[in-house]
Amino acid sequence: MSKQILVTAVKNHLVEEVEKSVPFIPSTRLATEIVDIVMGTIVLNLAREGRTLVPKLGVLKVHSREARSGLNPRTGEPIAIQAKSTARLTASQALREYLTENAKAVVKKQKAAARKAVARSAVSKARAAPATSKAGSGAPKPAQKLAPKQKSRGKS
Repeated sequence: MSKQILVTAVKNHLVEEVEKSVPFIPSTRLATEIVDIVMGTIVLNLAREGRTLVPKLGVLKVHSREARSGLNPRTGEPIAIQAKSTARLTASQALREYLTENAKAVVKKQKAAARKAVARSAVSKARAAPATSKAGSGAPKPAQKLAPKQKSRGKS
């Protein structure tokens, strides 16, 4: 899944939650603008001050990584890796407690989803595999064609 699709999915979810939570918002367009303003404010504050507190979520801080040298994994040649900055989240105590309490349910859902994905994969592979008629292979044998019925010749 590409980053753009993931960002759009998360943003759409936030827009839906804003629409549900605030009854006097007349349209999806206005809810989208509200989400954009909140996100933009967080990003601008992070860029200006290097730190942003998001209540009940935690603190976002700018983390800078120095330029360094590395190796190209394909060729083994040394390459220069540019310096970059990214955001890091330090979770709030409320978020940590909530995740700790609900971690078992989340892990259970993730395991169930993984089992379903494996089962779907196995079914699709089984459908795509050609049928074999080797004895003892466990695969069902193709149905045998019956000889056409012969007409009985009665006395006329």
